[in-house]
Amino acid sequence: MVERVIEGIALRKNNGANARHIRFDGLKNFRDLGGYETADGRTVCWGRLFRSDSLHKLTDADHRRMRMLGVERVIDFRSEPEKQQR
Repeated sequence: MVERVIEGIALRKNNGANARHIRFDGLKNFRDLGGYETADGRTVCWGRLFRSDSLHKLTDADHRRMRMLGVERVIDFRSEPEKQQR
């Protein structure tokens, strides 16, 4: 079942890996974390929380796609040494 479509991206309500992965030109590992159960038994909403690899690889088209997905905040969980390696 498709919940919504954003410029060719179908955000699906299922737990399949294919539904979770969202294609970008510059990123290889951008995923929707929706559908996962939380420690208190609730479920993460689809299209609300994402994880990704190196955002410095985003193309102009990727930036537009991120805006269409509604991404407003980026939280970097890397350690300082990991950040310096880039």
